[in-house]
Amino acid sequence: SIFGGCRKGVVRVVDRGCMFYAHKRLIEINLDKLKIAIFGKKENFNKNEVYMVGKFEIFVRRMAKVSVKSIFGKYFKEENCLENKVKIMDCAVDCKKIQNFLFCLCKKVLGSVFDFYNFRILKGKLGILLKRNRFEIICKNDLISYFKINNLKIFEFRKCLRSEYLQRCRYFCGLMIFLFNNVFIPIVSQYFYCTETSFSKYKIFYFTKKIWDFFSKRYFLNNLSNFEKVNINCEEYSPARLIPKKDGFRLITNMSYSVAGKRSMNSKLRSIYDILKNDTIDSLKNSVIKKKQIYQKFTSYTKNIEKDNFILKIDIKSCYDNIPLKFLKKILNISFKSTKYCIRKYCTISKSDKEYKIRTHRICGKTRLPFLELIKNKTFKKNIIFYDNVFDEEFDKKKMINFILESMNKNIIKYRNKFYLQKQGLPQGCILSSLLCSLYYDWLDEKFINKVFEKGVLIRYIDDFLVITSDMNEIINFLKVTQNMKEYGIEFNFGKIDSNFGIENLIKANFLEFEKIEKLRNINAINRNRNTNEQRKLEISEIKNSKENISNTFVSWCGYKINSNLSIILDIDYDYFTYSLVYNFVKPGLSFKNKIYFYFNRHSSEIILNQNNIFLKKNIYDIFYNFYKKIKLFLQRADFINSGFLKNLRKTSIYIFYKILQRKNVNIEYNCFYQIALYAYKMARIYQNISK
Repeated sequence: SIFGGCRKGVVRVVDRGCMFYAHKRLIEINLDKLKIAIFGKKENFNKNEVYMVGKFEIFVRRMAKVSVKSIFGKYFKEENCLENKVKIMDCAVDCKKIQNFLFCLCKKVLGSVFDFYNFRILKGKLGILLKRNRFEIICKNDLISYFKINNLKIFEFRKCLRSEYLQRCRYFCGLMIFLFNNVFIPIVSQYFYCTETSFSKYKIFYFTKKIWDFFSKRYFLNNLSNFEKVNINCEEYSPARLIPKKDGFRLITNMSYSVAGKRSMNSKLRSIYDILKNDTIDSLKNSVIKKKQIYQKFTSYTKNIEKDNFILKIDIKSCYDNIPLKFLKKILNISFKSTKYCIRKYCTISKSDKEYKIRTHRICGKTRLPFLELIKNKTFKKNIIFYDNVFDEEFDKKKMINFILESMNKNIIKYRNKFYLQKQGLPQGCILSSLLCSLYYDWLDEKFINKVFEKGVLIRYIDDFLVITSDMNEIINFLKVTQNMKEYGIEFNFGKIDSNFGIENLIKANFLEFEKIEKLRNINAINRNRNTNEQRKLEISEIKNSKENISNTFVSWCGYKINSNLSIILDIDYDYFTYSLVYNFVKPGLSFKNKIYFYFNRHSSEIILNQNNIFLKKNIYDIFYNFYKKIKLFLQRADFINSGFLKNLRKTSIYIFYKILQRKNVNIEYNCFYQIALYAYKMARIYQNISK
């Protein structure tokens, strides 16, 4: 079919994804399997191949004798010890130590295959296996590059003809694939738990199974208040897993998981999500979903404001888990504007870089319309085929509400082969959760919070609250109102509070004593009352309602930094920047070049790129600098560097970004813009990667 012809799969010669599976992969070393992996189904061997088989027999015998478990126990004795370890992130195992552990095993069993030089190269390949990002693969070129293949001990003679050398390369590639898929990856998956975290992009962390089981089991048992164990096998469930945070864990459920070929819960809810989002996105008041909405909230507030503003950023503790479902039906009845809806799905087929691409589009409406009328605003696009008759379905308001309530109240998760029913809160991993959360908090705003703000404004992205006001009393009243809303799931996480008037420096205890919130009105003295038998409480005697306390510091919120004059810059975290790029090993240069437009379009938000922002040029510089740092990461992983390709990337990036700014009506002289781009390129120091 045309759809099948458009999609091309990527062959992963090394099944690196097995390291992240929950089940243990057995270490299976068999001479027959090894011969099939290297020689195929060949039965008659020549003299050189018989010599190779003899070397492989030595390897198989040594592998059968070696005790991987005992070596692991001695090598990671300290990492398996639980003493003085409080947090799971304190127990992460260094990749270099795992690399040395695998290399130690290699020297014990692969002495009949590798010489000294090639052993050193093999150690580097083990580092590639462990240090690559979560979604990066290992291709054939990664496996055999830099090896001196004729020096390997499996070959009887070093010198050979060109045709025989190519045959040796194929044999060695088969051996390396076998070693990685049947030795190294099974050992890692059997003795270590490999996972990404909630804060480190795509970086992989490794924990010994003993340590991971201890901390994860303790966390899950301590947080079972929202779950009830189910003693029957369920046909419909969502697999759950824990991912580490800096101070604990986060429970993630995969509601896109399909059980026994049935549709996943997210797949069933997708059309309802599109309808609900289409109906409510423009009616949200304090909650925002898109960056464009953030810009609209800021511009509406900044029309008649004073220069200095108090800014408070705070988020809710266990946001999804604490939302009571008893109010959900009432909120949904208000949110759906009509009783009948229709979803129309169609596809577009376009050609790009000698490949066909298929994209699926959805249109929400209240009545059925002819297909040509639905796409009349999109027909200006060229070289695109619009394909109809893919999906067409009608929805009823009452049925949708009942289905949402049923899916929220009967959310069953599977964790460690046991089933649990979620009793309270919205499920993590559900496509509807973020939207329902925004609708719920908007409903609470109408009920309790909006009356607090006369001069100021409240902007919220899911559970991240941002309060901006010129009157300190509004912040105090906001904290007073929300302190009594625990029954509604409102409990702030004061460990993540941030402000430009110093309140985060005052909150050193576990929680604020809000009964004395009136004393926050003047900041002159701080009286700390500590009781060793109870939780520490911080009594703040005075907070002064004066703009003298406003500092020039920026407050971080949703990827941005905001100061008292509401000038905004990008908030870029370079700690894990190295792990933000996923290198495509199939046509890497073309793949990276195709992402240029999407990168600049995604980062060119009106909230940072507008004429009223005094940091406009700084934001342009930061976007360029961030992009050129990604180019540097790309070049560090590339097999070779083409200086002409690099110049073309720089030229294309400047052209695309300037066109985007023109489209967004951002007026900046081209010469100034060009100089900013050149300076960012210089500061990124890409030229260090190019051999002169």
